[in-house]
Amino acid sequence: MDFGTATQAICQNTLGVCPEDLCESVLLSPGWTPDRLFAPDTLRPLTDFSPLHGYRLWNVEDGAKRFTYLRAGFGAPMVLDAVYLLRYTPCKRIMFVSSGGALSSSMRVGDLLLPEISASGDGASRYLQKDLLTDTFGEI
Repeated sequence: MDFGTATQAICQNTLGVCPEDLCESVLLSPGWTPDRLFAPDTLRPLTDFSPLHGYRLWNVEDGAKRFTYLRAGFGAPMVLDAVYLLRYTPCKRIMFVSSGGALSSSMRVGDLLLPEISASGDGASRYLQKDLLTDTFGEI
């Protein structure tokens, strides 16, 4: 229970699924759907449009690999809300999957970027701090 609300109800009313429907590993993307990365026969849709934010979720099963794919929608607040909600599920690992532009002229489509640091550049990250009134913009 959290704030008097059952975990089951939180997941069903926001993510549109039961918590036990999700896997321990989650691929999270703002806009990409999993058919960009995986064969259609490996995808099992969990919801087409969740009640609160319109999230879309699939479970992906490719051989021994099994994980949940969550399309959160664009913008830091949408992604951050999804991450917050995953705490009510079996999720233990999140990998962010998306595209980025203007990082380097030497990068090409399909290149993998593994950041060493992340700097706060949005208002949504403020909610990760203990003090909501502290400006975290630009902090590592």
